[in-house]
Amino acid sequence: MRLSVLSKLKSKSRCNVILDFDHDCFRFLFRGKGREGREKGYILLDRDDFGRCNFPDNWDRVIDCNGDGVKVKYPFKVRTFLAKSPKTFSVFNGQLQEDQRMLIEKLSIDFNRQPIVIQALDTVMIST
Repeated sequence: MRLSVLSKLKSKSRCNVILDFDHDCFRFLFRGKGREGREKGYILLDRDDFGRCNFPDNWDRVIDCNGDGVKVKYPFKVRTFLAKSPKTFSVFNGQLQEDQRMLIEKLSIDFNRQPIVIQALDTVMIST
């Protein structure tokens, strides 16, 4: 999930990020957290809701060597859904038949970006 957030922060695309994510894990991490979104099926998550994820500090920002960057503007908009696997075919009794498709557990993530500027603090040591 962290990698997907960082990729979206670096990207200029405004599309949702879709990633394979076990729904059991999602429920474990976010049960009782967040609030219902306006759109059906979406949950809005704030920064505090990611406590169980054990992410490092500042996991939700990307900063370059000049101190310019972007960070997540909360809330996150998250939705779990099922998608079908790609179609595949097999030969059965000399005829081509479509194989049964599997269901894949996925997660859709969307958030706005907020520009940030970080200035390095130079410390000056004064001896007495």
